[in-house]
Amino acid sequence: MLETAAKAVRSRFFESLDKLTTAIDTALNHISIPKVSNYF
Repeated sequence: MLETAAKAVRSRFFESLDKLTTAIDTALNHISIPKVSNYF
């Protein structure tokens, strides 16, 4: 039972980590492109 709970927590953690990574990638794509072009 404890193992099942650990798996559930782990999968939930990685799922939210995945969403966070996607959100960061999206944000960086929106932010970094204008900033980079400002230097050139």
